[in-house]
Amino acid sequence: MFKAAVPAPAQPERDLTAQASAALAGVFSGARYSVSVVDLSNAGTLVDIDSSQVFASASTYKLFVAHSMVTAVELGEMTWDSPLNGMTLQQCLTTMIVDSDNECPKAWLMRDNGAGYDKVTQQANALGAKNTTLHYLDVRTTSADLALILTKLYRGEIWNDDDYSIDILNQYILRDMYAQYGTVASKLIKDDWVRYA
Repeated sequence: MFKAAVPAPAQPERDLTAQASAALAGVFSGARYSVSVVDLSNAGTLVDIDSSQVFASASTYKLFVAHSMVTAVELGEMTWDSPLNGMTLQQCLTTMIVDSDNECPKAWLMRDNGAGYDKVTQQANALGAKNTTLHYLDVRTTSADLALILTKLYRGEIWNDDDYSIDILNQYILRDMYAQYGTVASKLIKDDWVRYA
């Protein structure tokens, strides 16, 4: 008996890792860095430069906190009007994303005597972000995990389209990313850059 053929994973149109490495070599000479670029049309990886290397996440961990907040609302555990850190959850999410506030995500993670760290880690891991961990004063992730959550968000695999959180991300994060990185991205992958994250 023959087994049915399993389709190969989606292959990217082209691998731009060598081009990206050459372009970034001078910029990051002697530094450790990680890059993951995904073709949003098929979720294929276009650039992979140490994308599984774990780094301190800086403010990028807030994507996983935002995911946890949205999940709580979608599951009916909280509403956007629920209180958090002296404001509503909606206001907290907004200030976390727009102002890069640290107090709201900290309040979210410290709920239930700090159990929020483990819960957000579990939620990130359940998405497939297996190298993302949140512990008090030690929050780590990879560029592959960040590309994964952004790809899932873009493809509508997480969060409802009518979520308030989608509007915040579209207004602030995506606009600011284009303003800051559009030139670099367009140099690396020419006119198609809009299709990639």
